[in-house]
Amino acid sequence: MVGPFAKDFDKDFGPESTLDLKQTYADPMGNEQRWKTATSRADGLLELSPHFQPNRDCCAYAAAWVQSPKARAAVVAVGSDDGSKAWFNGREILASNTARGAVRGQDRAHVELKAGWNVVLLKVTQGDGGWGFYFDLLDPATGLPIADLVYSPVP
Repeated sequence: MVGPFAKDFDKDFGPESTLDLKQTYADPMGNEQRWKTATSRADGLLELSPHFQPNRDCCAYAAAWVQSPKARAAVVAVGSDDGSKAWFNGREILASNTARGAVRGQDRAHVELKAGWNVVLLKVTQGDGGWGFYFDLLDPATGLPIADLVYSPVP
């Protein structure tokens, strides 16, 4: 993940056009920000507030690579506090500019997993209060998480 940036849902602060984990970015204060790793809670929520200052009226990006042993249909399910955008293999698939608490699966989009590595990019906005997101890849037939996927913070 990288941030914080100004709270601008529509502005590309860099990662949307070119996802490069070696790239650094200037935050609203002019400080250099680098990609860093984080771990979600046991319930799947990745809390952003502890990792970013300031953590009010801002946004941040998170990226992950997902390896699938075969090509198949899937459903991306995102729950975010507050708004979010999601890109899958470079294509924007979700956009929800809202103020809300995160609940698993609030926004969904059908995608095609490639055999091998796939990339997911999320942008999550923050007003105040809680800030974080859930991310799941679901089997479209069962609605359950796909069990044989491998997730990685690097390609």
